[in-house]
Amino acid sequence: MNKYFEHQKFEHYCFDDIPLNQDLYIMDEAHIQEYEKSFLNFFNGADFKIIGSVGFVSARKINENSIELSLYANSGDRFHEVSILLHRKNFICCIGCYQCDEKPHIFVKGEWLKSIYTKKYSVFAIIDAINVKKALEEGIMTREKLI
Repeated sequence: MNKYFEHQKFEHYCFDDIPLNQDLYIMDEAHIQEYEKSFLNFFNGADFKIIGSVGFVSARKINENSIELSLYANSGDRFHEVSILLHRKNFICCIGCYQCDEKPHIFVKGEWLKSIYTKKYSVFAIIDAINVKKALEEGIMTREKLI
């Protein structure tokens, strides 16, 4: 990936240092260049231009190969929360700009983000007697192994 967000006002968060238990945004990597350009123009006195759309998330736990995220299906309250896993392979970068009151944005691969928004979510309970959750967190459990 090319170097982006080199201006000193940007904060960079590596995968293992994403802020936990605070509001974050998730965004398709397709918007990286436009998003950065909008901020660079803003730093130079132009009006800020909103780029793309964001999802509202909070990182709950960082595992070796994944991050447990709470995805808020309804941004008006915190009661409609879906737990999702962001695997390291789908993570592009995480950028914040607190000097401009901008929460960190987690940029992810577009196909992964699309799959999150096209899933049908339901409420269910399961007892994990064979460590399926751990295997999913570590990215070693695949759909093929489950079927």
